[in-house]
Amino acid sequence: QEQKGTGMKMIHACYAVIVLYKNATPVNLGNHMLSLLELPNKGPYRLLVLNAKKKPVLQFDLNTFNMQMLPNNYTQFFDQSNNRYVAYFGKDQAGATTRETFITKLAQVKSAEMIRSGGLVDVMCVDLKLGTEASVNQGDLVNIAYELYLPSGSSYPGSLDVCVAS
Repeated sequence: QEQKGTGMKMIHACYAVIVLYKNATPVNLGNHMLSLLELPNKGPYRLLVLNAKKKPVLQFDLNTFNMQMLPNNYTQFFDQSNNRYVAYFGKDQAGATTRETFITKLAQVKSAEMIRSGGLVDVMCVDLKLGTEASVNQGDLVNIAYELYLPSGSSYPGSLDVCVAS
């Protein structure tokens, strides 16, 4: 939906508690909105982090942005100055669903941005769910299941490979 008077199109938004780690010390920034937007005139996509007053406090170019899954409905990401942020999406199944929906939308928008900007020159990998089995150690044989999607959005036949963890 288009944001009134801005020409920006909101793709997806959700709330998360954001914690900034400064020199390994956590600073709770509180509840923030994570908003995926398309800028005016089919411009680039951005991730904005908005405070309680809906003022942007962080902005990320999606060509270089990565969000990593953590246990218990957390994710982590880094800003341009390499500051670490952790987002908590809530407890129980509702928090897990919110996080998975956001990560899925983020992957879709990142792919669209890479195609729009002509930056899609390599494989883009996104973890949509955190594994629940035992940890993998160096030298273990593991099965890796993955799904492949073409730039058009159509899926490519899935696969299961065996490899050695390094």
